[in-house]
Amino acid sequence: MKSKNKPEIEDSSQDESGETNIPDQEFSIPNLSDLQEKNGLQLNSFNELLETLSSTEDKQKSLWRLIFENANTDRLNAYIVWLDLYSKVHGDSSGHAIHGQNLSRYMERMAKANDQFIKLAELVGNAKKKDNSEITEDSIYEQMENESSHLKH
Repeated sequence: MKSKNKPEIEDSSQDESGETNIPDQEFSIPNLSDLQEKNGLQLNSFNELLETLSSTEDKQKSLWRLIFENANTDRLNAYIVWLDLYSKVHGDSSGHAIHGQNLSRYMERMAKANDQFIKLAELVGNAKKKDNSEITEDSIYEQMENESSHLKH
């Protein structure tokens, strides 16, 4: 019985030479301008996140922006060259044999950029926790008392 939620995967068969025949599949390269636009939106989103941090110095935020931008650019560039090479070798076993190591290197570059994002997310998350921990019941009470005393004068 076939599952309704899982896509059907065609079985690959072997020809007389013992090579596996992979069914022809369409491979299309995403539009470069769409990728660049997505990259820009991600940077804007990260900038908005940084603006919510009150306890972090501007110099540190600037450094985090650079790290994010560089990691995002590195990942995008590696993805673009990976797509270009993959499109040339897709479905070509000899092409994979020749260019497989290069494809792997591009994927490793993307993984390194992802590792940078993970580390950056930890740093930003810790800063966010620090912001939230500074707001205690006592600090809220003191702030309310200060505001009410200013209103009386």
